[in-house]
Amino acid sequence: MVCCVATILSSACGVNLKRLRREGETPKIAADRTAKAKQDAYTESRLSELLTATVNESSCGGFETHGHYCEGGEENEQNCGFSGAWCNSALKEALKHNPAGLSFGVFSFDEFSRELSNKHGVRSDLYDCYYTAATHPIKDNYTMPYKRHDTCLSAQEHTDESGRKFETLSKQLKGHGPLSALVKIDIEGWEWQVLEDMLASHPAELDKIALLDLEVHFCQKMEKASDKEEDGIGLHPSKQIPILEKLLKHFAVNYFAKSMWNAYTRGFSGCPGAPGTMGNVNLVNRKMLQKM
Repeated sequence: MVCCVATILSSACGVNLKRLRREGETPKIAADRTAKAKQDAYTESRLSELLTATVNESSCGGFETHGHYCEGGEENEQNCGFSGAWCNSALKEALKHNPAGLSFGVFSFDEFSRELSNKHGVRSDLYDCYYTAATHPIKDNYTMPYKRHDTCLSAQEHTDESGRKFETLSKQLKGHGPLSALVKIDIEGWEWQVLEDMLASHPAELDKIALLDLEVHFCQKMEKASDKEEDGIGLHPSKQIPILEKLLKHFAVNYFAKSMWNAYTRGFSGCPGAPGTMGNVNLVNRKMLQKM
């Protein structure tokens, strides 16, 4: 039945007018809302699919787990697990070639480089321009020396208004050989533009990374970014899909842990189209899989 101006006032069209008037929702608005809901459902489903592990614990000869990550917050211990899990066979293969650790995004601690140092004798370079060696010295003990750099990652090299220095991942990988770097990127929303730049302009450089530990932010703006620096990808899950699709041509997921924690609201929330607010994902270079 075709609804017209006269008949839309009746229930014959299957429209709840009280609800529409209460919400100020016209049929067009309702249709747009339905279309958006379908798109959000697809986006969430696709992101979840991309981040599902395709390298299992058995094929890795076990996982080396570390950290603590709760989907719903540690205070209620909802769906808690490990924050990361390295693929044992890939890690053992990488360790044969004297790899270097590169940890982007640190505080007064850095579990990634500490584990590499104390368990595997790997030296690391630690990078952060907001939490620097002077303001946030590392408190943990290391068996292997590490080096701090007051530098952040970005898609373009620049110095911001406060004098903070930003460099590209391709520059930090310069001088490293194939599958010789163990990399962690935890840079609060800046990861999307860094990955996008690497995939578009320096894809071959990704093959220098044997293992990649990545914190992804599905619905948070880039932390402390200026309006000029903000790229908006972290606020639009649909824009993250093609980046992950391209990344997974180089890497395979072996572990993923998600959280609903939102650093801006200081509480737990998500956003339409996202499987969580953020998550930790462990990846193995596909060329490393051939060596396992």
